[in-house]
Amino acid sequence: MNFNEDLYQDLKAKYVNASLKLSLSRNERINAYDKLLEEQNYVYKELPEKLADGIIENIEKEHAYKMSIKANKKMKEEQERLSKEIEILEDEKKTLEKAVNETIGRTNKLEETLREVNGEIQKLQEENALITESLRNEIQRAQSVIISKK
Repeated sequence: MNFNEDLYQDLKAKYVNASLKLSLSRNERINAYDKLLEEQNYVYKELPEKLADGIIENIEKEHAYKMSIKANKKMKEEQERLSKEIEILEDEKKTLEKAVNETIGRTNKLEETLREVNGEIQKLQEENALITESLRNEIQRAQSVIISKK
């Protein structure tokens, strides 16, 4: 498997795992709510109304507090996970930036080499033109010498 397929499989597994956790968490919340309702009903039956309302309010506050602690814990875990993933992505970004900079450097070196080669080609063409012109002149002189001897 290549890196992308591994990453895809890992993300898929994380998704399934998170879905299961959400289902379990939902069942826990439902059970906690049912328990809260049972406690409320018990308190209403056994205690005078004002006292029962106070106790129920305390139970509700305690329940909300516990749920907020659980939510905060889950948020903290998620934040830590995301921080790690961000760190991994930043490392990958640095690696890619380094590779891009190296590629740019190699490209610049190649460009300089091409300029040098083009300069040499131009010099050779100029020399070739001079040699060609010189040979033409020599040929014309030789032809004029041959024609004049006839």
